[in-house]
Amino acid sequence: MLRSAIDKGQEVHAHIIQEGYLEQNDIIRTSLVDMYAKCGDLKKAHQVFDRISVQNIVAWTALIAGYAHIGEHDMVCNTFDKMIAEGIMPNLITFTVVLNACNHLGLLEKGQLYFEAMGKTYHIATTLEHLTCMVDLFGRAGHFDKALEMIKEMEFACCDHRPLWTSLLGACQKWGNLELGRWAFEHLMQLDKSMAPGTYVCMSNIYASSYMKEKFNQIKALNS
Repeated sequence: MLRSAIDKGQEVHAHIIQEGYLEQNDIIRTSLVDMYAKCGDLKKAHQVFDRISVQNIVAWTALIAGYAHIGEHDMVCNTFDKMIAEGIMPNLITFTVVLNACNHLGLLEKGQLYFEAMGKTYHIATTLEHLTCMVDLFGRAGHFDKALEMIKEMEFACCDHRPLWTSLLGACQKWGNLELGRWAFEHLMQLDKSMAPGTYVCMSNIYASSYMKEKFNQIKALNS
C-alpha cells in the first residue's frame, strides 16, 4: 500500500514538472514535501524541500513529521533546532510532533524545555494533546509529582480526556504506583465502563506488583 502511494505520488510529481508548475510554485513544492515525508521517503522530501525558495513553517513541520513517522526521532529534534536557527517560528502542530518525539525517546529534559518554550518564548497555548504527552513523559520517568501538577493545572479540561488517563495508568504499571493507578483507572471507568481488556489487565498488574512488594517488605522485616 505504501509503495503504491509513493509510486502514485511520483507520477503526480513528474506530471507537475512536465507541466512546468514546480518552478514557480512553493505551495506545490511544500505539498510534495508533505507527500514524500508521509510516505517515508525523506531523501526525496529533502530534495524537494531544498528547492523551496521560502521554506515556511508548513514545509518545516512536514519534514519534522516525516522523520517522526519513520521513527528517526533524533532527526526530529535536530531538524526542529535547525528550523529555529533559520529564524522560522514553530506553531502548535510543530510542537505536537516534537513533544511526541521526545516522549518516544524518553528525552525528559529536552521535552520540558520545548514545552516551556511554547508559552514563554512563542506564546502558544498548550492543548490537551501537549499536556497528555508531557504527563506520559513525566510518568515514564517516574516523576509523578510533576505529572500531577500538570493534570491539576487543567483539571476540568482533562477530566474526560481518555488518552491522558490511559498514559498515566501505563506509567503507574511501570512503576507499581497503586494509589495513582487506581485514581487513573477510576477516571477511565467513569468515562466508559466497557473499557478495553488491556485496561483491566494493566490495573491487575499494578495490584499484583503492589502485593508482591508488600510481601517482600514483610519478609524483609521478619529477617532483619
